Amino acid sequence: SSGINAEYGLKCMSNEELERQFRLNMHEHYTNLRAAFKASDKESLGYLRKIDLRRILFEFNFLVDDEQFDFLLKRCGMEKKSRMSYEKFLKFFEGPQTEVSGIDNFDALENRIAPFIASYPDLGSAEACARMKYCVSEIKEVLLQAFTAVDTREY
Repeated sequence: SSGINAEYGLKCMSNEELERQFRLNMHEHYTNLRAAFKASDKESLGYLRKIDLRRILFEFNFLVDDEQFDFLLKRCGMEKKSRMSYEKFLKFFEGPQTEVSGIDNFDALENRIAPFIASYPDLGSAEACARMKYCVSEIKEVLLQAFTAVDTREY
């Protein structure tokens, strides 16, 4: 699998797609941005720290590498500062939103790899499929730990 990584320079999602999906998730999960900020500011500090941003990404199931995290920090104005004010939070999440078109038939291979093709238009179907398989294999242990941590007796 390291050959695939070297060959494709893989990321499961482009930085721009990650930012777009992160913004969409925030809007979909909260009635308004004030509620989103309050929920994210768990210690009621009046600002968000980098660790808070990392936790929010994890809660939305975004497993990002350091480069992607640094990209998001830069985009939301936190690359040189360790805090994000409510104003900066609003500025970042009120930016232009792009709608995600739904997929009617997820079972079809071309629909499962469509997000990769959209993020990386230079990839063919076979390369996109290989990339997707690699991404899942790279986070397999993290996924297993996450699922193991869930107490199924509650459900």
